[in-house]
Amino acid sequence: MAEKKIQKRWLIYCEPCSFRSTIMEEEIKGFTEVPLVDTPGGHPKRNPETKKVETPKSLPRAKMFKCPQCGRGVIAKPLPDIYVKTIEDVEKEKLKKQDAERKKVQEERRIKEEEFINEKKDRST
Repeated sequence: MAEKKIQKRWLIYCEPCSFRSTIMEEEIKGFTEVPLVDTPGGHPKRNPETKKVETPKSLPRAKMFKCPQCGRGVIAKPLPDIYVKTIEDVEKEKLKKQDAERKKVQEERRIKEEEFINEKKDRST
């Protein structure tokens, strides 16, 4: 079976101007990203066993973009990843639905013809 493609998406909402948009990975290029420095993990501490200074790792921050309407910095909140259906999968689903409908119509037509033939036989006898 073919692998399902996963697409990342983010929600951008600007409170002052009420701009709201859900952007996909490809659409990020249309927005101006504001560069942010990672949040420091804390102050360096000395490990008594190794007698070396250890600095904690910094924490990554959420992406920030400029609002296209008012220009303020807006944090992009990550939304759950979605599976992207390829065009082939969508076309296959459409063809399956069409075939099912066609078979249903043919079956109904066959039943009506049989009923019509049975009525003719009943009338003639």
